[in-house]
This record gives sequence, C-alpha cells and structure tokens, in this order.
Amino acid sequence: MLRRSVRKFDPNKVNLEHHIQEQIKAFLSDEKKITGPFGSRIRIELVSADQTVSGQLGTYGAIKNAKYFLVGIKSNETNPIDFAYVFQRAVLFCTKLGLGTCWMIKTFDQLQFKEISNLKDGEKIYIVSPVGYADQQDKSPNGTIYWPNPGSRRPFYNIIFRGLSEKLGGKGTVKENQGQGNGFENKEECGLLGDALEAVQWAPSGINSQPWRIFVLESASDPNKRVVHFFIKKLGSYFAENDIGIAISNFTYVLEQGGRLGKLEIRKNQGVSSQKNEVQTKDDGLFPVLKESDENLTYAATWVEQ
Repeated sequence: MLRRSVRKFDPNKVNLEHHIQEQIKAFLSDEKKITGPFGSRIRIELVSADQTVSGQLGTYGAIKNAKYFLVGIKSNETNPIDFAYVFQRAVLFCTKLGLGTCWMIKTFDQLQFKEISNLKDGEKIYIVSPVGYADQQDKSPNGTIYWPNPGSRRPFYNIIFRGLSEKLGGKGTVKENQGQGNGFENKEECGLLGDALEAVQWAPSGINSQPWRIFVLESASDPNKRVVHFFIKKLGSYFAENDIGIAISNFTYVLEQGGRLGKLEIRKNQGVSSQKNEVQTKDDGLFPVLKESDENLTYAATWVEQ
C-alpha cells in the first residue's frame, strides 16, 4: 500500500460518504486500535468544516479543498511515540479507504480547530491531517500522483546499521557513498525485514529531517530472529519523538501484513552489555549502547521478533 502526502483535494468531491465517515469513526473508537504499544490511549476526532461558525478550517493556504480533518489530541501524560504510532495507523487506515492525508504540526488555525474539538483540561491539539479524495490532476510535488525524488531521502546505509555501531558512509549526506560505513546498502541486504525497513525510510517527518537510525542485531536465543533498536537524532524542537513513532508504526504495520510478529519495548538503563571491545551483533536483552555514533543519538525503543 503506497501512501503520499496530499495537500490538494478534489474540488468536485469534497464530501465523504456516510459509510466512509462511519468506518473512520469506528476505527477511532476501537480501544485496541487507539492504544499505543506503550499504553497511552490516543484521542483522535474526525471533524468537518461544517461544524464551525465560519464553515471553514484554516490551514494558512497549505491545504486546498479539504473539508474533513483528523484531529490528534494530546495530554501531558501521553507518550509521544504512542501518539505518533496510533495517529499514523489512523492515517494508514484512511489510505486503505482510498483517501489522501497529510501530517500537519503547525500550519493550521488552532482557534478554529479548538472550537469543535471539545478539549478537556490538560489537553491540546497536537497534530491534524486533512482527509479526503485527492485531486488526481495535481502533479505538483505534494500531489498524490507524484513519487518523492529518491534524492530527498537518506539512503539505507545512513539510517540502518549492522550491530550497535553507527559509522556513516562519509559525511552522512544522501550524496555520499557507503565507503567505510557499517550501514546496509539496500533493503535486499536486510532479508525478511527489508520491506518493513524501507517503510521506515519513506516515513514522513518534520521538515523531512528523517531523524531515525535503526540497528539490527541477531537474537541471542535464536540466530534466525532479529532484534531492532530504534534511535533518534534530536533536532531542537522538531518533534523527533513524534517522527520515530511514525517510523515504528510503519515498520510494524508492514511486518503485521506479512504475518511476522514481534514485541515493542522500551528498555531501561539498568545494565549494559559487557562486550566493550567489539561491536555488539547479538542482542543480550540489556539497554542498547552504541559503541560509536557519528551523530550523538538517543535511544527510543526496541522491537523483538517473536
């Protein structure tokens, strides 16, 4: 299933059919689907511009012809990885229904959206996304029939690595060769995890920062199974935890479609590996520590194949 960000919607098909709205609302009310892997329950509302006094929901010109939006609501207790994980699953569900979407962090009118979101004490609108039928005539970089230029994405060998070490190929830009790095060259080298890791590579992120870095190890108990550690490169206020949640959501979604199961966990810093003189390639169940890192990364979560 391909998904692209959509910013221009069909002006002749602005309304969502009743049965489509009901399917989305059913998804958003399913406790299992709106609870993240680390326990946070995420509130997402499907709203319409018809609910506002003005009949509009402003996006400062970023979105054209959208009438309906998903509104993601966050409290102080919400795990940001959970939030992004669940919101991305809602986005993917809409994609499966044939609808276009686009993650929006700041380019929307907060007051207009607050007017119809029934916020409770301690809640705030964190993310919104338009949802509707894409304008198939739009061939701009933000249209649905445009595939992003591969040059806009970091290559596999700069985001997905063998063992607990991050040695970039050159300076880590998309133009560098793999060189002396320890990254995977392409998804084929990643075996059965290849498609899921490619879904991480193409996940959306704030200002296209692509802050995720992935480290693939063997399971110590079964060499045929894998353990995947997710790290992030924090970039000021640009929602790195949100971006890694999207990446993890994409990763597990693809694996689930193929029947490959695993467990997500956040390991605590209660112990570290005793393998100090070499790059760790087999997981030991302890807190993952990079032997070296070219980008000063922060640990986020771990996926353990079952």
